[in-house]
Amino acid sequence: MVKVAPLGKTRAPSSDPAVAVDSGQGYTQPVNRLRLRRALAIAVLLLLPSGNWILGEQVAFRAPHFVRWEVSSEGVSAGARPAWLAARPVGGGRAVEISSRLILRAGAADLPAVLASEPDLRVLRWPDDRTVLLEAGDALSAVRAAARLSLRPGVEAAMPILRKKAALHFPYAPQPSDPYFSRQTYLETLDPVSGFLSTAADLRIRSAWPWSRGTGVTVAVVDEGVELSHADLAPNVVPGHFNFVTGTSDGRPSTQFQTHGTAVAGILAARGGNHLGISGTAPDSRLVSWVIFDAIDNLPTDDQLAAMFEKSSTEPGLVAVQNHSWGNSDFDVLPMSLVETLAISNAITSGRGSLGTVFVRSAGNNRTQDYDFVPGVGDANLDAYASDYRQMTVAAVRNDGRVASYSSPGACVWVAAMGGDFLDPGSPGLFTTDRSGALGANSTADPSDPSLWDYAFGSRGFAGTSASAPQVSGIVALVLSMRPDLGWRDVQQLIALSARHVDLADPTIATNGAGFRISHNVGFGIPDAGVATRLARTWKVRPPAIVAAYTNLLQQAIPDDGLRVMLSGATVPVGGVSFGAAGSVGLHPDSPTRTLPLYPSTQVPSPAPFPGEFGVVIAGTPASASTAINAAADQGAAFAVVTAFSGTDNRSILRDTGFVRIPAVQIGHDAGQQLQSWLTQPASVNGQLRLQSAEWSFAVQDPLLVEHVQVTLNWQHPRMQDLRVTLRSPSGTISVLHRPGASTNPVPSPWTYGSSLHMGESSQGVWTLAVTDEASGATGSVDSVVLRLHGVPLVDADADGLDDNWEREHFGSLNYGPVDDPDGDGWSNAAEQLSGTDPTRDDAPLVLNADWNGDGRLRLSWPGRNGAHYEVLVATAAGGEWTTVQSIAGRFPETGWVVSEVAVQQFFRVRQVP
Repeated sequence: MVKVAPLGKTRAPSSDPAVAVDSGQGYTQPVNRLRLRRALAIAVLLLLPSGNWILGEQVAFRAPHFVRWEVSSEGVSAGARPAWLAARPVGGGRAVEISSRLILRAGAADLPAVLASEPDLRVLRWPDDRTVLLEAGDALSAVRAAARLSLRPGVEAAMPILRKKAALHFPYAPQPSDPYFSRQTYLETLDPVSGFLSTAADLRIRSAWPWSRGTGVTVAVVDEGVELSHADLAPNVVPGHFNFVTGTSDGRPSTQFQTHGTAVAGILAARGGNHLGISGTAPDSRLVSWVIFDAIDNLPTDDQLAAMFEKSSTEPGLVAVQNHSWGNSDFDVLPMSLVETLAISNAITSGRGSLGTVFVRSAGNNRTQDYDFVPGVGDANLDAYASDYRQMTVAAVRNDGRVASYSSPGACVWVAAMGGDFLDPGSPGLFTTDRSGALGANSTADPSDPSLWDYAFGSRGFAGTSASAPQVSGIVALVLSMRPDLGWRDVQQLIALSARHVDLADPTIATNGAGFRISHNVGFGIPDAGVATRLARTWKVRPPAIVAAYTNLLQQAIPDDGLRVMLSGATVPVGGVSFGAAGSVGLHPDSPTRTLPLYPSTQVPSPAPFPGEFGVVIAGTPASASTAINAAADQGAAFAVVTAFSGTDNRSILRDTGFVRIPAVQIGHDAGQQLQSWLTQPASVNGQLRLQSAEWSFAVQDPLLVEHVQVTLNWQHPRMQDLRVTLRSPSGTISVLHRPGASTNPVPSPWTYGSSLHMGESSQGVWTLAVTDEASGATGSVDSVVLRLHGVPLVDADADGLDDNWEREHFGSLNYGPVDDPDGDGWSNAAEQLSGTDPTRDDAPLVLNADWNGDGRLRLSWPGRNGAHYEVLVATAAGGEWTTVQSIAGRFPETGWVVSEVAVQQFFRVRQVP
């Protein structure tokens, strides 16, 4: 039994219980793992602290040198036989508790006489032929016997068995002393009732801080400058600042009112636990500021940016993480120069002792409008920096986990974090550091709390993907502080595996061939900082990756007006009719829908046909198209055709349909009138949505475990806004590389798109690229396509993405797939292969942890499984009667319960029940 105090306290105050974990029910013999999971119970004992030390007896024990101990007599009445005594070394040292047992070691010839001198001691066992474990009647008798034995000739050691004091490395850190921490909801949002579950999207940061706070890791905020003297940033500021515009060692903003970099820095690296302001995601990391924007926010030249990217590679160890909260500002492309891409290559090959600088970048804020408020359809893949596979691109979500109204989607998005959303009342701007006083975004002082003047929050808070990126940079710093040996690819994959999807209504969510849940809106989801640090502790460094390039030189014209509504039926002209259509920003018929009967949305039969067995036609209306489309989905429609409200052919992209649940298109007003004239009787018209595209296939035989995918197009088309480009992997995962948008400029050629959504998939099989022109009046063609697959070579006869040697080593066969979880620990085979863990051994056995929640309540937590059920039991003694006090549904990866009131002495257990 180990007696401990809450983390961060040397001794629990007299009003707080101390905490002890008793693993007395642990198993020492091999047992069935599933039986162990259900049976293992860890008890948590709560005792009031023993009080202040008072001087009692001093005794000397041989261990094997003589050591003098002070033994406390507090609480021991005359004639008592205490089971435990408090003690500490004379002259200072760690306090312990002395038990009724003692260890004795003596020469073989002397041992019989030595034992005979203490006939009241009972022999428990013999560790070897000269060492014996003995038991006295009580702790005081053990102390006195050990002291007498220590003086006998031939005795090499005589020492009571001790119970040492230590602090558990709790899975949940104490709430920091920063007064505004509770307003940093992006770090933690505890449900006040349960005290355990998050009430909104958050990083669950206190699950990570017991393991790492970013110590020793230097992060660069690459921005418009940071107020380095800010009281909440200055303790973490270290030398290494640079202004790449002026060429000076100055990391401050160029003008008095530039606030962006200071806000980014606070989210990432504000000093935590200093009784001031807020805490950064990595509160003990080291901060430098690199300035790349001038006084009017213009970037420097390409060679100056290149010098910035590789600065950490030319100065090894200086900067481990670069945070880039900047990027594309409109719907056109933002290219990267050759000198910049070479510099990034140098950084990932030479930086951080050849382990590679880790780059984190915001996805962009032009989902629906550009920075001049022009409406359109943004895509992170139009930003060469964001689509670069060497950088982790971070989207933004609202407090409820839904992608923010501004966050640019794209197949290149890696993960997401909280970014605020002023269009959502529940998602104010993030609370972070601001320029001091009147220089900040929050320029009005609050007389009731003057320190608030130096922070941005609420309506003047920090919002955007600029705010989400530094949260991920902070988690990277936590990981690298624990595991500085991890390469940049290890970090990327570890962050992806730690992520989870909070908004399961996101229509872009899919499961890729490796079983990982993916989304064009939020990538792999929102990282859980606690999971990331737990993964880092056991992560095995990934083997080197290679790049396999495949070129298809087939020249093809792109069919014009390729998104079609195909019509047939009794009232439709013989041979059928097709109408050109505009798509939506939501679900898309990248695979043709089935041909189904069409009904006017106002005339769906009641009861409706079987769900999914019909489509609807929605007459043009100035009201929200998404409302009407979702109403059709509620009726059971498989897809919807929306007719334009007026004009002849004024079809346009359905822009408010990002979260509709069925595919929808819009046809022109005249086409809509014609279609409705054919809908004269039920099921008189059948319809189908399909694409007429130019396609290129790549039959890949080289077995790779895919990490990233790139596609380079050499092509021409006068209107970039007309085009849609998709890539389908052999397992059927579709990456949308380019979506119709607002730019009327010609396509850039060549242009390279990136996708992160195929991580963990097998490379083997046919990859298909499709280019569709979804508007009429302009045509183009493609000259060549290059597919690049980044990944690790493997032996993979069954093309499932699992290395055959790995499968045989662990399973003895190739019978398991990447999504299987044979050890039932919640991690798929694909995830265990990436992280280097054993897929046949539960990596998170049922162990109960306890810590203080920050509100005076005790937090119990244990590794949880979705679909499992657990019971919490309580007893007043370790061997007493156990009573079930709570039944809890399991949640992966962690399940828990908060105890509102703790008695003077209680034991807790948790068990999994069928």
